Amino acid sequence: MASIESLKDFLKGKTLEERKLAQMTKVLYKWFAAMCFVGKYMTGPVINENAKYFHEDAKVTDKCTFS
Repeated sequence: MASIESLKDFLKGKTLEERKLAQMTKVLYKWFAAMCFVGKYMTGPVINENAKYFHEDAKVTDKCTFS
C-alpha cells in the first residue's frame, strides 16, 4: 500500500527518482537521529558511508554527491 507521502508526491508530479531520493533522505535522517539518541559519535565519513549504502539500497539511479 502506498504511503500518504508517496501519494502526495505522485499528485505533485514528482518522478520516481525524486520520490526515491526523498525516501532515502528520510531513512538517513532517522538512522542519524537513532544513533544520536543512543549516544553514538557520528563523523562525516560515517554519515557519508551510510548515505551511500541507503542510496544503493533504494536503487536510486540519479547520481549523488556525498559531502
